[in-house]
Amino acid sequence: MKNKRPRLFFAAILVAIFSYFAYAEDLPNLTPFKYYGWSDKIVVSIQKGTRTDSSWITNTDTLYVDWALINTGTASAAAGFQTSLLVDGEVKQTWGSAVILLPNRVNSMTDFEIEPLSVGSHTIKLVVDSTNIVAESDETDNEYSKTIVVNEWSPPNLTPFKPSGWSDKIVVSTVKDTNLDSSVFETTDILYVDRAVVNNGGSNVTDPFKIRLLVDGEEQAIDAGSIPLAPLGYSAREDISIGLLSAGSHTIKVVADSTEAITESDETDNEYTRTITVVSPSCYPLTARVSPQGAGMITKDAAASCGDTEVSLGGIADQGFQSDPQAEFQGRASGITPQVLRAQIFSTLKAKAETEEYVRVIVGVSTEGLWNEYEFVQNFADIAGKFPMILQAQTALLTRMMDYKVSSVKKFKYIPYIAMTVDAKCLDYLEQDPAVKSIEEEIIAEALLEYSNPVIGSVAAWEKGFSGAGQAVAILDTGVDSTHPFLDGRVVSEACYSTATYSDERSSCPSGVSGETGPGSSMPPVGSSSHGTHVAGISAGQSYEGTEFSGVAKDGNIIGIQVFFGAGVDPDDPDSKPQGYYAKTVDIISGLERVLELSISFDIASANMSLGGGSGSSGNDYCDDANPAAKAAIDNLRAVGVATVIASGNGGRTNGQSWPACYSTGISV
Repeated sequence: MKNKRPRLFFAAILVAIFSYFAYAEDLPNLTPFKYYGWSDKIVVSIQKGTRTDSSWITNTDTLYVDWALINTGTASAAAGFQTSLLVDGEVKQTWGSAVILLPNRVNSMTDFEIEPLSVGSHTIKLVVDSTNIVAESDETDNEYSKTIVVNEWSPPNLTPFKPSGWSDKIVVSTVKDTNLDSSVFETTDILYVDRAVVNNGGSNVTDPFKIRLLVDGEEQAIDAGSIPLAPLGYSAREDISIGLLSAGSHTIKVVADSTEAITESDETDNEYTRTITVVSPSCYPLTARVSPQGAGMITKDAAASCGDTEVSLGGIADQGFQSDPQAEFQGRASGITPQVLRAQIFSTLKAKAETEEYVRVIVGVSTEGLWNEYEFVQNFADIAGKFPMILQAQTALLTRMMDYKVSSVKKFKYIPYIAMTVDAKCLDYLEQDPAVKSIEEEIIAEALLEYSNPVIGSVAAWEKGFSGAGQAVAILDTGVDSTHPFLDGRVVSEACYSTATYSDERSSCPSGVSGETGPGSSMPPVGSSSHGTHVAGISAGQSYEGTEFSGVAKDGNIIGIQVFFGAGVDPDDPDSKPQGYYAKTVDIISGLERVLELSISFDIASANMSLGGGSGSSGNDYCDDANPAAKAAIDNLRAVGVATVIASGNGGRTNGQSWPACYSTGISV
């Protein structure tokens, strides 16, 4: 690891909860607000019940407006203040507040109806406390405006479409998870098709329509198109399996609006056809699969004809669950061998899958023969150069698993691991696949924070010139509020990774997706803990008017990465609030890989994770072998000079550390 000057950020996990949320006056402050899950502070849609702006509005559409306001002050706002909605300067409606609005509470209005507007641009404005009867701490943030464009109505038009990055309007491949045609199609290949249909007309498609996929004139799939479908919006489906095809030419056709349910501006462009040629393979390689007990061999029916393909059964068995040859027994629970540990993990997972039907796991894929996984790397380029080989190993395993129930697949970019949800039958297969190097259950972690700041002597470090200037610290937590005055101008990059696997889970990303980057993407969801913002302030906050304290690295920058999801939501109520927020292994690893990518743009001192969960370690043992996926991501950061600093666990344990602090290559505090 390359040398860097002393890092002050490591203290972030130890710092006490001190009150830097201070205000000069005890006053309310009313301001327009973007509600969790909404696309904007003012949402304008052509549909009721949605909180997302419509991308295409015509002069025939009735509009439905949603708005929200929040009291960001430290005192309540008395009842009686008014909120006005204006269109092109004309007041459309004024609402009066009938109740006292407490600090951090939100008022909102949904589906307020506006008659169709004329063609052209229109300004929608929300004015909070429009009569100025509330004395506020900030009188300058009461308004919010947005401009919408109303288009001339014309009929929609559905036609097959080639999205950006696709090789054709119909993509045919021998592997999943690609939008590029394979160069050769053999009779032994299962083929997968991607297809897309775009609306290139002048109005939304709001009625249901069907899309057909035919192979040699026979229907292979018929799907409902996405509605509403705005102009230039497209409906796509990927990885449609069409099975094995015989040698020769085959015609694949997509028919948009196959039942002619939509009245279109052009009814002649609904079809697209392409022809592929399938060939017999030049040879049949012999393959073998051996269980950990060494039982049996599976081969293709045809004899091997690709030269010397004899495979040693012992050699295959040896490819199973391997650990770092340079650190044998390091990180193993009480000296348990890899084989015994592997058997224990599979046994536990299968018992859980049989009870709960499914289990969420992370599978390590052997890359033997592609590169030495333990060779020394010095920079991001060394790590990124292995991406094609990692993808090759991941894709090969997933292709072999296509007959099993596998869902919620997440392939990591810089480590040879795949997160997925599987059942007991699939676990039986994974146990005997020689390319499966490791398997572990996904861990759920919660936020942790302990004491203290003044104790570590930050002031003395500042006096010696160690203030974090020119460096950044990544905060993987519940999110970072970049608008907080204590962090003003300090947040230089943001991201969110929040996977909702089950029906009672919800993404905590601002756009409701499983992953996003960009300004505001690490903003904590409304109603969640301010834990991540707090940790960021402790790490690199800087005093502002009315405060007399700063964070440990007071001149450093912050990279905010939100890795928590909302748990305990009502699947039948889209507006229900999560009962708690937790972090999954898959999102933590995604956050660590984001830090790795950003290391080429920022001088990152550390990645801070004030979170933990799982059984962790016992005594002096590490959890390296039991939970290797996250360790691989931490090792990548260590290779480029970024330390991963992790809370050791605040539950009061005296016999070990929580996960992920239990790794030998992290810094637990």
